[in-house]
Amino acid sequence: MTAVGGLLVGLVVLFCQSWWQRRRATARRAELDRGGGATMRAHLALPGHRARAGQVALAPGHAVWAARWGGRRVDLAGADVLSRAMAIDLSSGPDDVVLRLRLTDGRVVSLTLSEHDADVLTDCLPTLPAATRTWPGTAPKAGHSWWAWLLLGVSGLWIAFCLCMYVTGYSATVTVLGGDGEGFCDVVWEDPDGIERSGEADCYDEPAGSRFDVRVTGWPDPGDPTTGGTYVGIALMFGLPPALVGGLRLRHLSSRRRAWAASEEPPAPAVPASPPPPLTTADLVPRPGEQPAALLARLAPHARRQVPTEGWEDARRPSGARSTVRPMSVLAGLAWPVGLVVFVVAVMWPVPAQGYALATGPTVSTQATSTGERAFDSFGPVPGMVTVRFRDTQGRVRETDVAVDHGLAKGTEAGIEYSRSDPSAARLSGDDDAFDRAAALSAAGLVVGVLWAGGLGLWFRRRGRAVRSARTVASRPALGLLTADFVGHPVVLAVDPVVAPVTFVAVPVQLPLPQGTVARFLESSTPQLSARGALRAGELVVLQVEGAGGPMLPTGRAAELPLAAVRDLLDSAGAPARHDSWEPLDRSAP
Repeated sequence: MTAVGGLLVGLVVLFCQSWWQRRRATARRAELDRGGGATMRAHLALPGHRARAGQVALAPGHAVWAARWGGRRVDLAGADVLSRAMAIDLSSGPDDVVLRLRLTDGRVVSLTLSEHDADVLTDCLPTLPAATRTWPGTAPKAGHSWWAWLLLGVSGLWIAFCLCMYVTGYSATVTVLGGDGEGFCDVVWEDPDGIERSGEADCYDEPAGSRFDVRVTGWPDPGDPTTGGTYVGIALMFGLPPALVGGLRLRHLSSRRRAWAASEEPPAPAVPASPPPPLTTADLVPRPGEQPAALLARLAPHARRQVPTEGWEDARRPSGARSTVRPMSVLAGLAWPVGLVVFVVAVMWPVPAQGYALATGPTVSTQATSTGERAFDSFGPVPGMVTVRFRDTQGRVRETDVAVDHGLAKGTEAGIEYSRSDPSAARLSGDDDAFDRAAALSAAGLVVGVLWAGGLGLWFRRRGRAVRSARTVASRPALGLLTADFVGHPVVLAVDPVVAPVTFVAVPVQLPLPQGTVARFLESSTPQLSARGALRAGELVVLQVEGAGGPMLPTGRAAELPLAAVRDLLDSAGAPARHDSWEPLDRSAP
């Protein structure tokens, strides 16, 4: 029932979130129709850079993205929509989509935002950029600042409270009577009127009879002897965090206002290029007497629009990617199994050691009393741990944690069995004992984590070996088009010139590409390609462009695409309406 209830709550939350985003998008569209302005949150990724959070500001003739921090701005007005796909990043929401846009200066950027906001944005993009980015009238609202001022006010009041107690108090020398061993001492002192006072002061566990100076607090909480460092520590502990949060928020809003209000010439050229006509599946079939090279030349303008002019190559690596197994990919893949092992060790680390001590050495049975303290609360199949107190064979009082199905109330008597060599290794003797299940779960978690990590390591090794083996196969001539899938990853649509009918084989390739690869595809409709590996589904194919700095390594196995999928891949004008009809290529196959 708990799982069903959690599922229902999650569905309700998703529904409310979707409804709210749709309502906000409708309000933004209505405001734009009235000639006003609107803002929407969006993450933008420039070529060769990671995505940055920011806001898109819309107004008649204006569409500008500005980063949340700093003054970077990108003029989106006049941009051409290349593709639209569901966002698959872990930081994306359930209704987020990724728009790939070609700006008027030729750059290709990726914009992640709500699907409802994406509909509003795509309706505003065809408008031409204005002469400057100055907003008509007033700039759009940067955001709410009331809670930032509230935090600053709370911080100021707290610091004023501490300062008032210090200023209205008086200095005194206290004498230590005793301490509790935890940083507090019972002290006595004389106030300015000569009256002896007593209280508790923070100290370093000085011995009885020691003397040190304090500042006794004044109004509004008088009479507490406190050291000067404690005044400063308490004031900063509770006053500094809200002040930092409020100050950063106000600085962020100020930066956003400057970004919106600034005027900057738009990138040239100011007029976006006209997109090629929409594709149909009939356009992908060779005409009577048409050779494969001529067919690809006819489709090349559609493919070129998807290729960014920068970001796919790296001048520091002219030969391109050296391996398809990147260190960051390995670390990301091992994060989950390593996290599982760390979780098991952190939560149930005593259980394996206790089980070994109980199984290999002599044990003693005795009665123990529950202290009522829960060392660990149970959740799901994982049992809880309760602290019990007992006497060992030598009469010494011991405390240890035992696994239980149900909590033991304070003072409850229970039989336990503990190891003679290690009395901290113990388990209950009654029906509430859950030690076996705890040991089984911890062992299973460790085994699963180790096998998972080992399997991933073996998978990465097989993947690298398979690509190295493919590079040793004899090369053969091929034709192809360089384009991008719906999430912006490079894909080569390869064609075997001697196979009829023409079959499009999609080969996903690894970034960065060899130096000069993009230029060859942009300059020539049908650059000379060499393929190592069979151009058919399920094969690893290594491609190389004549004159480029090195081969293009595959990130997955090749796939034969039907004509409808090729159309969706190349036709940027129709892709947003058909974005659910084709999934990104599988890049996980070794």
